[in-house]
Amino acid sequence: HPEVVLAIQVADCVPIFVAEKSGKARGLIHAGWKGSAANIVRKGVELMVSELGAVVTNLHCLLGPSIRSCCYEIKDDVAEQFQSHYLTECGGNSYTLDLHMANLDQLIEAGVRNENIRFHKRCTCCSRNGLHSFRRNGEMAGRNICFLSGKEDSDRYRVTCQR
Repeated sequence: HPEVVLAIQVADCVPIFVAEKSGKARGLIHAGWKGSAANIVRKGVELMVSELGAVVTNLHCLLGPSIRSCCYEIKDDVAEQFQSHYLTECGGNSYTLDLHMANLDQLIEAGVRNENIRFHKRCTCCSRNGLHSFRRNGEMAGRNICFLSGKEDSDRYRVTCQR
């Protein structure tokens, strides 16, 4: 329904805003490493097509602010669940993971056009100005609340931060 505003909370996970230009279908996807490894974004887009009748080539997506590969260090147990081109070895059994690229590839695999995908480039962990990060602040971290409106003339998203 167009008057309903969608919202999710994230700290370092990737919020993915998906909307069909016509306003027929929209969704917010919370993609942490577990969801990304399980192809949550591709599955979410496929559900929008099968259940809501969205035309995949008309979907527009934004990958919102999240932890980026500059700060997202992981160990072998997480790394083994991703293809090697999403990983950068840091030595020992440590890697950095590029969640944005993993989810971008899932959107493209689902049929979303590359030119319809945008990125928010700030890293929640090293961008201390206005973004919360669990990796940076632990249990004291607030949450970034992401909103997606259903207005047909709106091509906007909104992220606010709250403790």
